[in-house]
Amino acid sequence: MSRNPTITNSVWGMILAGSLVVGFCGCNAAARFQNIRGRQAFETGQYNEAAQRFQQALVRKPYDSNALYNLGATYHTVAKTTRNWPLLTSAEQYYRQAISVDPRYSDAHRGLAVLLAETGRTDAAFDLVRTWQQRNPQSAEPLVELARLYQEFGDRRQATQLLTDALVRDSQNARALTALAHNRELDGQYQLALQDYYRAYQVNGQQPAVAAKIAQLQNQLQVPAMGPAAPPRWGSANPYIPR
Repeated sequence: MSRNPTITNSVWGMILAGSLVVGFCGCNAAARFQNIRGRQAFETGQYNEAAQRFQQALVRKPYDSNALYNLGATYHTVAKTTRNWPLLTSAEQYYRQAISVDPRYSDAHRGLAVLLAETGRTDAAFDLVRTWQQRNPQSAEPLVELARLYQEFGDRRQATQLLTDALVRDSQNARALTALAHNRELDGQYQLALQDYYRAYQVNGQQPAVAAKIAQLQNQLQVPAMGPAAPPRWGSANPYIPR
């Protein structure tokens, strides 16, 4: 398989945006505080402070998979923003540590897969995600990530099949619905694409790019608006925001 992506598109970029957004899931109060403050610093571009906060979270709770992931995501983002490529080594190490602590950590797998593909290690990216899927056969997330890799390397048919399989496991997976809608749009299946975009927006109502796609296809197909989408089923649209 080619080591250079042949497809890069805004929709997959939107779907993947969360992979490099600092997140948090439950941990003890002191580490939680540092993770939240680090995320706030990250979102305002204060990456040094963010990294310091996440390091403090580790001091307070060693082997905190969330802080490890957060550090990986921060170094990954800084490396890409500043083109300071040696920082990718640190990002990879933190992603791997997060996975070692929590083998089911979806965000860390996703971030590491993106990093491996970006640095030309295509086979390693595929192996990582396939291993993740084998260890979590009932989860939709590894299938969505594997679909992204196939899509980026030019195999849209396989990507579509994987997304369909992912929705069998989780019919409310907004990432899978959005990606499947995009593939159907590329294949000229505009009515099906509109339906899937709308379903994705019903699950996650805070996706402006998806809302724009819905409006575009409604206008293109000259169909009436499908009505207001339901609010997000699980609260915040961004799964990486502290809870």
